[in-house]
Formats: sequence, structure tokens, C-alpha cells
Amino acid sequence: MLGINLDQRCKEIQELWDAGEEKRNQHLNDLLQERQPLDARGNRVDSLKALHNAPVMSKSVLRERSLAKAEKYSRHTAGTTGEPTYVKLNTSELSRMLGVREYCFKSHGLKLGMREARLWGRSAGGVKGRIRDFLLNRRVFHPVGPSAEKEVIEMLSWKPDYIYGYSSLILEAAQMIERRKLEPLDIKGVICTAENILPSQKRLVSKVFNCPVMEEYGATEFDVIAFDCPVGHRHLVNPWLVVESIDHELVISDVSRKSQALVRYRIGDIADVTCSSCLHFGSNILLENLEGRAFNRFAYGNDKTRFHAVEFSRVMDAYMQEYGETLSFSFVQRKPGFVTVTTSPEAGNSSDLCRFVETQIYKRCKTSIRVEWSGQNNGSGLAFRAGKSSYFVQTMDHRNVSESDSINFGDEV
Repeated sequence: MLGINLDQRCKEIQELWDAGEEKRNQHLNDLLQERQPLDARGNRVDSLKALHNAPVMSKSVLRERSLAKAEKYSRHTAGTTGEPTYVKLNTSELSRMLGVREYCFKSHGLKLGMREARLWGRSAGGVKGRIRDFLLNRRVFHPVGPSAEKEVIEMLSWKPDYIYGYSSLILEAAQMIERRKLEPLDIKGVICTAENILPSQKRLVSKVFNCPVMEEYGATEFDVIAFDCPVGHRHLVNPWLVVESIDHELVISDVSRKSQALVRYRIGDIADVTCSSCLHFGSNILLENLEGRAFNRFAYGNDKTRFHAVEFSRVMDAYMQEYGETLSFSFVQRKPGFVTVTTSPEAGNSSDLCRFVETQIYKRCKTSIRVEWSGQNNGSGLAFRAGKSSYFVQTMDHRNVSESDSINFGDEV
């Protein structure tokens, strides 16, 4: 693949993890001494100690530095804010990214180049996109809207080795296969990325496709950061990354990168970094309580008491277990004390669902919130942004919230 020896990269990754924390840290320290990347203020970082004392880098700093000359390869994303972030890579850096991905896949009996059904936003199209998909042995399917059933049937007919994509779209496809009583695939695995998937949803996907379901966490800037082991722990898998959680917000450094300096880069996602005795693969460092973008972190009750938006996902998981339904869902808050909820497929009894959420949020968070059913949808029942959905979206004018209640994540450098 692109002249890159993935087996050799996998071996290198395995050796770094097997070497233990002390030897890996020495390797990272040596790389920093050699490369001396610039931190957010333009100071050179020549050791792990200097790295941990460096200021946090914002996306705006990375965007400004991305204006310099391009490397051989590049990636970009519009991101949650709609502002593009450009990532530059040389061949060695790209090979490390692909090596980490291959390392994760191999742990589950998969391999890059196997037949991949990608459940994503619309295919990029054009000659370049078609060539890329051909070389990667994949096809992109978009099971949303009026052509959703046709897309799912085409995916089944294509007979992929595995499925990879947005968790919400994978769930949509699984629900459609179950509702239409379509013949399921004989595949090796399903990899969910970009969005959380609840345990009850994960069980449905596994049952429909009759295979393991793995969760991947990554970003355009780093590709795969963490990946599920066979027992479901999300391990740090890239040995060249230093991952920190500062006030529950992830800050990541890539010690191996030369094309761009990524020193204590604030990625914008909420998660906790913990240690585990699980040694199935990668590091014993795990990412837990991963909740997506920071600006959708809190919801507000009618007394302007705020609570973590993860409570909505926990309440919905409890609802699905109690009522025996499996739903994709999205909550939208436009003012304190009020949210609208949309599900796909429609809940068996939307009034029962709303009352259940109101009751559970009060029990769990000691604040009242009014929940109303929203019948508006775009074919899938959820609002998608560039193919990705979020279970909580806040469009609230924060002038409705007192200054003491406002969310403060600190100043960006």
C-alpha cells in the first residue's frame, strides 16, 4: 500500500508497547531531543519534561501554521466549528498512522485492504475519490433518507469483509435489516467511529450482523488514537502519542511528527485517561467517558442548574432496556429547562419516552427539565452534520444563562 511496509510498522508498534513504559518514554524523549518541535508560543520542546510544562495549543494556532508549505500528503476536516483544519504528512508519518490502524485491525482478525463497506457521509465522488476507494478496496454507503433501503441492500449484495463508519449510520443499517428481515451479512466485524454507541445499541448491531462490534476513537490530526480490545476496553494504541486529560478535556502531543508541531494540542473532546491491568494490546492507558465536543458538554434545567449532557445518553440507555426498543436519538436545547427529542425509528410511545426522560433527569440531576417530542426529521429522524450525528446539540443563547452559570474552559493560547 503506497510502498509502505505495514507489517514492519506493526512490528515496531508492538515492540514499543512490549518494551514497557520506561523504555517507551526514553524513546519519546530521544525523538523530542532530535526533532525539538515548537510549542504554542514558539518555544522548542526538547524533552518529555518540557512537553508537560508547555502551554496548551489551540486549533487556531495549528490553522495559522498550516499555511506553510505542504508536505507530500495532506488531510483536512471542516471540524465541528466549520473552520477547516489541514494536516500535513510526509511518507514516514503517514506510514505510522496506517501502521497503527493495521495494528488495531489485526488484533481483531482484520486487515487493511479487505473488502470494506464504509457507512459515511456521501462519497467524495470524482475521479480522485473513485480511485482512492478502489485502491482501498472499499465502497461508501449512506443509509439515510429516501434511498436508505436501496443503499443497505446494495451493501449486503456487495458482501464486505467488515463494516466501518459512523455509529449512527451503522445503527440505522442494523435497524433496517432487522425491520425488513433482510438476510444479514457473514462478516468479520463492525467498527464504529466518530460517535458514541450505547451498550444496548451495540448489542443490537452485534446481534444483527452476528459479529464483534469495536469502537475506535480518532481524529483527522492523529488518525487512530484509541481502539477497543477484545473485551471492550478502549486502549491508547499509538505509541508516539502522549495523551492527557485536563479538566476532562483531551490534550494530545505527537512526539514523532516533523511536518507539523502538535505539542499539547487541545483536540476539543471530553474524556478521562485512566490506567488498567488489561494488557490485551496497546497501552494499559485507557480512554473512558468519551463524550465528544466540549461545547455540547452541559445541559441546563429550568432553574438554570447545569448537568452533564451524558445524562441524556444514560437515561436513553435505561429507557431502551426497560421498553425493549433500540433507537438512535438526538436532544436539542434552545433555552434553559426545555429540550426536544427525536428518535429513529419513532419511539413506540413518544409521550412515555418524554415522561421517562423528565423523571430520570430529575432523579439523577435534581433539576426539572421539560422534554417534548419533535416530529421533524430529515428521513433518518436525526439531524446530521456532514454525515455525523450528535445525541445532544445546544443552540441556546447563553445570554439566557447567568454569568455564574456560564461554561469556562480557560483561555486558548
